Amino acid sequence: LNAASWISALPDNLDVREVLAEVERSLLKRALERANGVQAEAARMLNLSRSDFGYKAAKYSLGR
Repeated sequence: LNAASWISALPDNLDVREVLAEVERSLLKRALERANGVQAEAARMLNLSRSDFGYKAAKYSLGR
């Protein structure tokens, strides 16, 4: 992941909170897919506690 080249291509007007939320949601969703829906396993993949993962998954309406 080369953040410097990605950042240089950003548009002039950007809502960073919206972008970060979409990145977080996408990571959680992909981890859940790889873990066959098992939140504890998905949390381990992302180095999150089970409770943090559960909170974030509920925030984005992911999971069960």
